[in-house]
Amino acid sequence: MARQEGVLVSALMNFLFPKNLEHPESTGRMDVFAWYGPVDDEGNLRSGPQGKHIMSNLEIRQMIVEINREQLYALLARERSTVETVVNELLPRAVGHHYTEKEVEMLFSSISQSMEGRAKFADLQQVILGDQRRRLVTLLDGGEITKAKREPIPYQTKSAKVLRKLTTKPKLLPCQEFLSTMKRLHANGTLIAPIEQQNMSSQLANNVMLVRDLGRANDRWDRYCGIRQTGKASYVKTRNVPRSDVLSDGLLPSKAPYVSSLNSTLAMNGPRTAPKVCEVSH
Repeated sequence: MARQEGVLVSALMNFLFPKNLEHPESTGRMDVFAWYGPVDDEGNLRSGPQGKHIMSNLEIRQMIVEINREQLYALLARERSTVETVVNELLPRAVGHHYTEKEVEMLFSSISQSMEGRAKFADLQQVILGDQRRRLVTLLDGGEITKAKREPIPYQTKSAKVLRKLTTKPKLLPCQEFLSTMKRLHANGTLIAPIEQQNMSSQLANNVMLVRDLGRANDRWDRYCGIRQTGKASYVKTRNVPRSDVLSDGLLPSKAPYVSSLNSTLAMNGPRTAPKVCEVSH
């Protein structure tokens, strides 16, 4: 019936993005759908006699790896023993590609659907197989098919703690003093002087020795909150009750009604040419 009436697009999306998986392999599942589909109206891929067996996530995972491996061998068109190393290197990158829901919708945007939201399996299969070939050929040509993810700025990393362990030693050898000073300048130079004063090497070298440690590696305190939240009222020493409107200050108290000091409110909500950061007592 699925081949006659077409595939329900909503069921296909349920198969590509199942609710019981936090990080579904949407691209690999799409390839499995093209090679071994279609799916039923509940979004299940069936197999066995009369389609009584519903393929599990583990079985689909093995099918994804096998499909990509065989397609890489087919595109290389050489003896397996000679290209086995290349395939083993490219296979994790091919399997690791994942489409988002919006990207899948854009991929199927050219396919017409019926009033019931069904599309022809042949049209879906043609688009998916063409996209799979494009991805694998891009990998074979040395390209990238995955977008580079922007990693968030860490707080205090353990690797940085290990690399700067030399700067915390109470005694240093003469050959270690220069290395320790250089590490301190790289880590704390921009924290004590603006960019136009970074050429004052002797003054900075003396002052970085006085800078306190940034904290433990598991410390989650956000030290950049004062910079990122420029223009917002300080949350330091907040009030439990909102401040009553002060007529002489206009709408200033209404911008931050729970801030204890009107001066800090003015400093954070005023002109942004010289933002001020309130000190926090630990």
